Amino acid sequence: MAKIFISHASADQKLADAFARLLEGGINLSQKHIFCTSLEDQGIPAGEDFKSFIQKKLEESEIVVALITENYYASAFCMCELGATWIRAKNFIPFIVPPLGFADLKGVLAGMQVLRINDSGALDQARDRILPLAEDAAGTPRWTKRRDEFLKGLPSLLKSLPKPKIIKPEDFKKLKSEKEEYKREFDKSDEENQTLRKKIDELKKAKDKVQVAAIVRKYSSEWKTFKELVEGAKEQLSRFDRVVIEAFFQWFRGGDFRPTSDDWGEEPMEAVEEGFLDLDEDQGTFSINENNPKIQKALSALRELQTFVQEGGASEKFSKQYEEKFEENFDMRLRPFWERHLIS
Repeated sequence: MAKIFISHASADQKLADAFARLLEGGINLSQKHIFCTSLEDQGIPAGEDFKSFIQKKLEESEIVVALITENYYASAFCMCELGATWIRAKNFIPFIVPPLGFADLKGVLAGMQVLRINDSGALDQARDRILPLAEDAAGTPRWTKRRDEFLKGLPSLLKSLPKPKIIKPEDFKKLKSEKEEYKREFDKSDEENQTLRKKIDELKKAKDKVQVAAIVRKYSSEWKTFKELVEGAKEQLSRFDRVVIEAFFQWFRGGDFRPTSDDWGEEPMEAVEEGFLDLDEDQGTFSINENNPKIQKALSALRELQTFVQEGGASEKFSKQYEEKFEENFDMRLRPFWERHLIS
């Protein structure tokens, strides 16, 4: 997963490339930890939706570095990236690039602390903030050497960058429409971000796993919660043979498991030998061995699901939606529920 997102105009590819190489060589930051659309093997994979992929990488990144140039201000998409970063309160490092000066800053950048890309001290500040992300950080002498090489080549590099083109009225209208669409998306993200902060505040006050799980469910849709609980329980059950899963099913039904040799052969006794089942020789019944660590993990996941299904975790509305969708009762004690959701 990329840790650094380099936001730049496509016309500034050479500058973005040089800056990424400075991070790689001067800090010893791995290529896989840098996302930059213009860099080979570090951009957007073929077949991916551009907007969705960019938004995903913005959300995943720990630090966003913006290269603010004339081309950057001329790019509607860069402005949207900037807005997304601002909304999500990212660790943000903006660099202003000549010939732009502080007086040229506008929008969310106006009044913000911005670094000059042609200032060695500013580059050092950025390095100090990025350094903790490197798994095996390079020392100061190596950084100083690479930084000075970058600064030495910067003037000629900036001269080679293309100037922003004048936008045609029809293109401007299209971009304005796209910008409004992005704004709606980011307004929605802002609302989600506020909800997430409330969730985080409550999680900090949680005392145990039960409270944490309850808070997570509170801020999730019921279908999402149900899906996550089912997937967790199914993953645990997948570690066992069918006879053990059947014993789990009977355990949650509150009944005895009396497997016949015609149906199950030697499977029940093999499960006893593996430590997954217990045998009551007097009654001729089998039950899950609750002292087995793997059994305990599966029980924990199944009980969480049971709490949602059987003990008031799900709303009456959700139960009704479930029964309309699957045309069966929303009841974990019934075999159709297990066959549909829990048995691979």
